[in-house]
Amino acid sequence: MRTFEDVGIRVPVRGEASRPTLVTFVVPVFNESECIRELYERTRGSARACAVRYEIIFVNDRSTDGTLALLKELHTRDGNVKVITLSRNFGHQVAITAGLRHARGDCVLVMDGDLQDPPELLSGMLELWRRGNRVVFGVRRKRKEPWFKKCCYFLFYRILSKFSSLPIPQDAGDFCLMDRRVVEELKKLREDRPFLRGLRSWVGFRQAGIEYDRPGRVRGRTKYSLSKLLKLAFDGWLSFSDIFLRLSTILGLAISMVSFTYGMYIIVSILLARMGVIEIHHVPSGWTSLACFITFLFGIQFIFMGILAEYIGRIFVQVKQRPAYIADELVGIHEESDIDQCCNTSP
Repeated sequence: MRTFEDVGIRVPVRGEASRPTLVTFVVPVFNESECIRELYERTRGSARACAVRYEIIFVNDRSTDGTLALLKELHTRDGNVKVITLSRNFGHQVAITAGLRHARGDCVLVMDGDLQDPPELLSGMLELWRRGNRVVFGVRRKRKEPWFKKCCYFLFYRILSKFSSLPIPQDAGDFCLMDRRVVEELKKLREDRPFLRGLRSWVGFRQAGIEYDRPGRVRGRTKYSLSKLLKLAFDGWLSFSDIFLRLSTILGLAISMVSFTYGMYIIVSILLARMGVIEIHHVPSGWTSLACFITFLFGIQFIFMGILAEYIGRIFVQVKQRPAYIADELVGIHEESDIDQCCNTSP
């Protein structure tokens, strides 16, 4: 285990010495009925091993299998299990946002529902949090994924880190432990397409990383298809980097310089030919090279018109101020602020 910066001493919050730490687990799930029971047992076990109070908020992103029934069954057995069911499938990042807005812990652990984010890492994260780090994120040393996905992940993080104006950690996904203060700051944001790993860097504060080997999926099939991964990557690039806008300017200048240089070459060649310095052989005129050149320029224009349309489209959606999600059903979620009446260390 190693951190990415020196840790300090954390100042205890009011009441922290008089009661155990409350940890909220935020777990977005979509058709994870095969993993739910083991996920719950391991999560509860890690909380009890760390001697902390806990609540587990499962955000059901409109699953179509038996996930919701299993979650309600777990809530009946353990009142610390809470369920938020969204009115439709809003996506993984929005589901995390829904969980954060209802989390009431002193710190909040965000993890996936497929057990690729091991809840047993809680003890190490809590140790770094208690030393003064407001965010403790998991850094993947190794991951059991197909080689193609590994390459895509590798390129995504390097490109985002290279061109982002923020120091976004490489190989760090959404798996993280966040202090109450960080969660409150994130709740103030009204992003139409939230990108958690970028937003938690944007809010700042002292942060540290903890390395782990990411296991493969325990059961079931991945819900992140290649198209969804590309969409997530595109959202991250557009939200935290202006590389596409810069690229359009750079490429436009480069093409203009090439065209200007070629034009000057033609003019100088004609003048030298008239002066008898050089001889220009007559070449039959054709339309192929001209058509290719014009087609290339039009292609570049349409590409960057599409990029501008992406930015404008996001502005268009954002100014409508629609809610990020709509909750269809809340199970065990209450609005009262007295957290001492719930979230015990045992069901």
